[in-house]
Amino acid sequence: MRNPWLDLPKEPPYVLPQDREYVDEFNRHTANPKYQLDVALMPGPFEGSRQAPLLVLMRNPGVGSWDDDRELGDYQEAMRANLGDAPEDQVQVGLKAEFESTPAGIWSRGRCFKNLIKEQGLPAEHLAHLVLNVEFHGYHSKNWHSLPITLPSQYYGFWLVVRAMERGATVVALRGSWDWEVAVPGLADYPRLVTVHSSQSPAISPDNCGDKFSYVLEALGSSVD
Repeated sequence: MRNPWLDLPKEPPYVLPQDREYVDEFNRHTANPKYQLDVALMPGPFEGSRQAPLLVLMRNPGVGSWDDDRELGDYQEAMRANLGDAPEDQVQVGLKAEFESTPAGIWSRGRCFKNLIKEQGLPAEHLAHLVLNVEFHGYHSKNWHSLPITLPSQYYGFWLVVRAMERGATVVALRGSWDWEVAVPGLADYPRLVTVHSSQSPAISPDNCGDKFSYVLEALGSSVD
């Protein structure tokens, strides 16, 4: 499947041409600004290697007080490169050493992948090339709200999940497991699917993943001590 994010505009509004009319109408009919899609921020539909052994499913990127700073300079360039098709640019940007102090680095190292780095001893730079995050849709909002339609760009994300299942990757449904199981037929019965105890927690850890945390470690080539 062709990667639609190659068509992402160079300047805001950051919305794909095929998504534009739907995003505009959603925002026009959504009175509460916390649910509106912020196309002034560059989308983050996926992050990491398309061949990663560990796939993490999310809902959509958030919006915080730090976003204006995050969109500047080298970080934005790295995020845009990640959306391309060059394998060497496909990486968990927040786990790269040069972005450790960015909000993305703090979230990745201090929350989502903290257990893998601190307790399981996986170097962040190594982990950066082993994990692929896919968002249900790629546009930022302060709070999640389901869309009344499926955006054309979402089908590429669904396809990435299917490809991950075909290669036997471990899939962690960290957010929106029901949405993902409907969007990707066969996911609910996929034997290497990990559903978490609390979707409010962003942590990939034994407490949140339960017995299936071992699938995560197997995918990453590690083991529980």
